[in-house]
Amino acid sequence: MMLFSVFHTVIAQASDMTADNVINLVNKARINVDEAVLVKNELLQKAAEKKAQDMIDNDYFAHVSPDGKDPWFWIESQGYDYRLAGENLAINYSNTKEQQKAWMDSPLHRKNILNADYREIGVAVKEGVIDGHKTNVAVQMFGVQFPAASVASAVSVKSEPPISKIVTAPAPLLQSNFSPRVATKIDIKKLYNDNKVAFTAWLVAIVVAIIIAVLDVLALFHKKHPQLFILRSARNRHT
Repeated sequence: MMLFSVFHTVIAQASDMTADNVINLVNKARINVDEAVLVKNELLQKAAEKKAQDMIDNDYFAHVSPDGKDPWFWIESQGYDYRLAGENLAINYSNTKEQQKAWMDSPLHRKNILNADYREIGVAVKEGVIDGHKTNVAVQMFGVQFPAASVASAVSVKSEPPISKIVTAPAPLLQSNFSPRVATKIDIKKLYNDNKVAFTAWLVAIVVAIIIAVLDVLALFHKKHPQLFILRSARNRHT
């Protein structure tokens, strides 16, 4: 299922905040728990970029914008046909390792990052002014398409450069706690074709049951012929 969470912390000195570095750390974490790495999907990438820019343009930091646009709006607007999708947000980080550590220290963010059902990811990191302060925001969008996704581009796991200054992030501020969004589609024709024998048997049983019920009712009220069995006891009470 899909989980949301939001972080707020101080800015580190040296910046290595890029989308590729963020994705690399996500995949390292997944490899450590024997989960498949995520591939970068261009549609999710565009959705994350538009969400990050919207937060900067409209001066907010949240999963749902002031005018009511939720994460699914941005994902669906890019034509990403998802079966499962999720979003993580972070603000005021300029160091990918500190941001990743904070995300992984939060059960909600960690569940998104390590979710075995996800296959693809899109990440945006943008600088701007929010609440009167120059900052940057990071948006992670996860998903798996319905039906199976086509791979947009592979993401390799690279070693990270050493960090010259470590900044301890304060406790994360969780803004929201939603379940992952799951989209389901039912193909009636395929469902029938896959279960044709069962559907036919049920249809025959229903038709036979209706015929027996009609004959029994006629037998009960008109006494033209012996009823079959459904209303036998009821008829006996009337004779």
